[in-house]
Amino acid sequence: MAGKRASDFVQQLNTQFGQFKSERAPFDDIWRKVAVFESERMTLFDGQLGNNPAQAMRRDVRDVDNTCRQAITVFSSGMLSGVSPPSDQWFTLRIADKSGGDDLKKYRPVANWLEQIERLFLKDFTAKNFYTQQVSSYKHIGLYGMQAMLVGESPQMGTYYRDVPVDEIYIANDYAGRVNVVYREMRITLQQALTMFGKENLSPCLQALAEDRNANPQEHVTIVHAVMEKAPGYENIIGDNKLAYASYYFEPGEDHLISEGGFDSLPYIVTRAYSDGRSPYSISPGTIALADVLMINEIKRLMLQAGQLSVAPPMLLPDRGLVGRLNYTSGALNTYRKDGSGIDVNDFQPLKLVGEFKLGMELMQQAQKDVNAAFFVDLFLMIHNRTQAGKGTPTAMEIEQLATEKSFLLAPILINQQQENFNRLFERVFEIKKKEHGAIPEPPKELLNADIEIEYISPLVRAQQGVRTQQMLQGLQELGGIANLFPDVMDIVDSDAITRRIIESRGIPQSCIRTVEEVMGLRQQKMQAQEAAQKEMQQQQMLAGMMQGYEGLSKAPEAGSPVQSIMQQTAGGM
Repeated sequence: MAGKRASDFVQQLNTQFGQFKSERAPFDDIWRKVAVFESERMTLFDGQLGNNPAQAMRRDVRDVDNTCRQAITVFSSGMLSGVSPPSDQWFTLRIADKSGGDDLKKYRPVANWLEQIERLFLKDFTAKNFYTQQVSSYKHIGLYGMQAMLVGESPQMGTYYRDVPVDEIYIANDYAGRVNVVYREMRITLQQALTMFGKENLSPCLQALAEDRNANPQEHVTIVHAVMEKAPGYENIIGDNKLAYASYYFEPGEDHLISEGGFDSLPYIVTRAYSDGRSPYSISPGTIALADVLMINEIKRLMLQAGQLSVAPPMLLPDRGLVGRLNYTSGALNTYRKDGSGIDVNDFQPLKLVGEFKLGMELMQQAQKDVNAAFFVDLFLMIHNRTQAGKGTPTAMEIEQLATEKSFLLAPILINQQQENFNRLFERVFEIKKKEHGAIPEPPKELLNADIEIEYISPLVRAQQGVRTQQMLQGLQELGGIANLFPDVMDIVDSDAITRRIIESRGIPQSCIRTVEEVMGLRQQKMQAQEAAQKEMQQQQMLAGMMQGYEGLSKAPEAGSPVQSIMQQTAGGM
């Protein structure tokens, strides 16, 4: 795309990209240490590692402890199992209250359609590798306080999911604190650039590189992808599409626009661990634990040295000359001056070193506990820890109470996962699926103008809701005691509404819950059956009363007798 207008616009993009880099620089300094001492794979925060796997997996010589790496593994696995478990339904669809949600529950077609969409999402997540990418995203949010999931679409696959490394992402918020601008600095091969954009759309520099016979197609080049929400009057700066988000590809430092386009919704689902109105970035369990992680490594390094010295200590040797500087290396020989002329075997001895090994162990163990607390390890391994402590296996009720108590600590992260991650995820996937022929079934006419909401029913969310459920049950028990004195108070409570609220919070599928209309019909049938049974019982009682006092009841009634007439009337005149 040539032209001065495009060139000037790319210069603006480069300027804004530089500003974004400056804004993230203070976090890069911290994240670099987190990557070195807490992650199993170092990242590109210092711009030195590139895409070389051998460099990315290297370890710092000061890094001698894996406590944090084990903790982040537990954290990411626990988040996947507790927040978005692949083996369980962790969300349900409902009609918003403003759209008449309670009234629309009366219609079975509405419930069936909602459940069809739920199954569509679950099938897509499983088939398109969403969960393996999400567990990697959970690691990023635990380490750096931010995760980014690319929800893309292609003619061949439809939707696809890819976890994007945090070091590639630069973001900005709108006035409401939602991410509305994303710059992604990608390192891709020359071959990938040619496949994605075509040689004719690349800059003259990359075109010349591609035409060089000696060029390596696997050589890496840097491309920036900028996606931003359009502001009023912004729609037609370059293109004329009417989509909500503009998309631009360019090379950093160049004034050449490689490609432009747009999206109906933001394709990069960016989630923060905690909300901070002063910055689009966030603290994380990893940044909170960093001081303890550094201390653990330092203490463990010193203790390893002490252990080595205790096994192979430096030796003292008697000598009549001058004593040099002591060598504390394991197995070193140090000479010392001895009074007198006699030297015997007792003069050869280890160098006695003074140190408090127990204190170092206590400090390290306490720091390890603090690291595990920062990553909520006790929450995710509460049954294991309780058993290891000799308290026995907890009951189901105790497990629920423990999960409820611990999950309150995760509340900020859970809320951001729901609002920033999953809400946008479902919006994005639904928009892509609408473009796929036949993917979204035709909704019932009752839903044409209705708003659909996502309700989350994952194990950790249910644990938090368990407190509300227990409060409702406890309230009903107390109300039952009051009803013994004042029976009319039970008229205050809508028993159906309470029951529906409890079973929905437990994650029971829509298809397993009868609609209001079905419940009313079932109750009417029961009432009619009960009335028929009562009528039959009354007739039998009446017959028994009329027959009392007659003699000869053990015999068949005589023809034309009153008894025969009564029995014929009761039997329907037969």
